[in-house]
Order: sequence, then C-alpha cells, then structure tokens
Amino acid sequence: MEDGPASAPARRNDAISKNGGAPRSVAADEQRQFAGNLMEPLPARLALHHSVAAARELMLACRMSFMVVVAPATGKLLGVVLRRTLERRCEARGHDPETCPLVRHVRTDIDFCLEDEPVEDLFGRHPTKISPLRGSDATPEARRRSAIPVIVVDVEKVPVGLLRRPRPAVPTVEKS
Repeated sequence: MEDGPASAPARRNDAISKNGGAPRSVAADEQRQFAGNLMEPLPARLALHHSVAAARELMLACRMSFMVVVAPATGKLLGVVLRRTLERRCEARGHDPETCPLVRHVRTDIDFCLEDEPVEDLFGRHPTKISPLRGSDATPEARRRSAIPVIVVDVEKVPVGLLRRPRPAVPTVEKS
C-alpha cells in the first residue's frame, strides 16, 4: 500500500470501520437528542401591523397564551406577545384595542434555541438542577437558521430525567 495522499482516504475508511461503521463524532451525535426532534411548529405568527384586538382573537382561536411577532418583509424574529399582557395593559392604559399597535406590547427578552442544540444543553444535565434557562424561567423557543420559523419545544417529548420540574401527574379514576 502506498504511503501518499491516495492512501489517506483508505486510512480514514479503516478508522471509520473500526468504530462501528460511523465516525466517532457522528456516533456520539446519534445518541444525543437534539431540540429539533422535540419541536412542533406554531400555528400562526403575528406581524407588527396587526392590532391588539386581532392578536387577541388569533390567540384565542389557536388556544395559545402567546404569539410570535415577525417582521412582515424579512421574516425576522422580533419578539413575542403575551395574551395576558394584551388583556391587562392595553385597555388599562386607555388604549383602544382596535387601533392600538402591537409594537407597544412586544417582548424582546425571550429565550430561544436552535434546532441543532442538544437537549442536555437546554434543560441541564441533571434533573435536580434548579438554575433557569439562560436567566429566566420561560418556555424555550427555537428558530431555524434557514427560514426562521419559530418553534416551541414540546415538553411531553423531553426525556423525564432532563426536566427541571416534574410533569404534572394525570389523575386516574378507579372504577368500582
């Protein structure tokens, strides 16, 4: 066998076959669970030109307590709007919900993750870890790098050992 540039791929293939047919980093990545496996797309997104009343109606129709706000032309993530904030602050400050712009109520201090981040990095490696995700206790949201749709992590799909808070127990009724 030659010991030149042509034999380098052969040595690389030998190293791959010794590790079960896959390079070590790929085999390790297959064992890890990534945020993209746990994400579900949001049913709708809002733009800054929507009114507060339209945003509230859309949230009620989708049964969501928040909506993501994106720039209409670029699709850039601008922040989130909470239904509680729209219900309490808009009319309390004397604003008309039909004409009040959504930009007044957008929260930009949101936590998000990318779909190629490992779940252990999002929820911590130990189930007893109490430190919140990146400084707040918000639901982790994710956005794709390519098209920037915002996605929410489905907590039911997260392995139980990685959750900070235990899942609520479903009450069972025994038939007698």
